[in-house]
Amino acid sequence: MKSYGALIICLLMATGLWAQSNQTGSKENHPRIYVNSIKPKDFAKSVKKVEWKAEIIAKKKEKVDAYVARCKSDPTWMVSRLQMNWKTKHDKVYLRGGDFSHSEGQAPVPTVRYSGTRDWATDYLRPSIEDVQPYFDDERGMYLQHKETKEMEWVHPSKAGHIIEGINRQIMAIAEDAAFLYWYTGQEKYAAFAMPIYDTYMKGMYYREPPLDLDNSRQQQVSGLATFEVIHEQIVVSLSLISDFMYEYLAENGHDREMAVAVFQKWGDQIIVNGIPDNNWNFFQARFLTYIALALDNDDYYDNGKGQQYYLAHTFEISTDRQIALKEAVRTYDQQTGIWPESASYSSHVTATLLKILILLDNATNANELENFPVVEKATLATFQYLLKELILWTFSPYLSDES
Repeated sequence: MKSYGALIICLLMATGLWAQSNQTGSKENHPRIYVNSIKPKDFAKSVKKVEWKAEIIAKKKEKVDAYVARCKSDPTWMVSRLQMNWKTKHDKVYLRGGDFSHSEGQAPVPTVRYSGTRDWATDYLRPSIEDVQPYFDDERGMYLQHKETKEMEWVHPSKAGHIIEGINRQIMAIAEDAAFLYWYTGQEKYAAFAMPIYDTYMKGMYYREPPLDLDNSRQQQVSGLATFEVIHEQIVVSLSLISDFMYEYLAENGHDREMAVAVFQKWGDQIIVNGIPDNNWNFFQARFLTYIALALDNDDYYDNGKGQQYYLAHTFEISTDRQIALKEAVRTYDQQTGIWPESASYSSHVTATLLKILILLDNATNANELENFPVVEKATLATFQYLLKELILWTFSPYLSDES
């Protein structure tokens, strides 16, 4: 369900509860990604009127409060479980095709560990946050429990699937919820909990370079900063929202905003230059690029000119060799039927992602962004046809011959 968390919160704001503003790129207008001019007290009034919204927030609060309590006696409890190069502080990452090879170099702070492999499959279990060893950084690799034998084993990160990035995403998602609760409740304990997690990760990514594929394979053209594919950089969502919900708190409590901006820009640039331009990747990349853009201020705030307008232009208008802009990518839809020319699951995913992007942008600009993409309505309705077909095939597949 966590993969739908951002969409749920986004929908909370898209149902008349969240006021709009056109001052998107102003430094004074934060938070802005899910929130614009509405005040927390007004949002709280609306939540009380709708049971399911209250339940969602109550569950978030219950979960976050448990971790906040843990960190009250040990402030490093959650931070120490981030998957970082705590001891080595390596700033360079090397791959062998779709597998992590090794890291090296020296940074002034602990750096973010890269994912283990492009393949999600692994024989090992991802430990719960409670079972993650604090400040874990061992030259022997990962110490994990085998799924079948239940024995603990030392394994190279390339055998661990997405466990490294999965732990970091899980921790950052909790920090994201804490950032939202800080805005919603005004209680500083939530911001104090989230800030060191966010700050440690962002510093660690600032000092770490993008990965280099020693085999110089196609992998070099699809790698993200944290994962083997730019379409899986889900942690960008949490980072963007933490930055947005806690914008003033971070600035007032010693967080280096310029450093964070440099990380978002580096991440955005990586997404733009990498990818696969002739299929659904354009949409999945664009979603993360939209979050990055909305977390940043106007272009003229930055010496390199890479702000909100720059990344939104690369999302919607400007195509590159490996990232086709959305206004061009939507031409792949059948303009009459709204059908996306891939399997049902891929097609539904593409349309859902496009809707998420447009909801995000529309909330920020108040410009009825759906009007710029008339195929969306047809594509959304076509989704029901995919689902019906899948239901029919699933129901009758035991009775169909190979020739059917």
